[in-house]
Amino acid sequence: MTLSRIAEKMGLSKATDAGTTSQRLDRERGIIDRGRLYSFRHRALEAFLTTSWPGD
Repeated sequence: MTLSRIAEKMGLSKATDAGTTSQRLDRERGIIDRGRLYSFRHRALEAFLTTSWPGD
């Protein structure tokens, strides 16, 4: 998943609006792996950002 898509799912208008958050989740929390495509080390966070969970 790209940062642009993650930002879109979070309701942000630009990917750069999620940049600082992604840095913190990577460096300080170890929850995501940043790169061209982002991957997640936390399944609930991945589900929340990439699906409609827990809404359905």
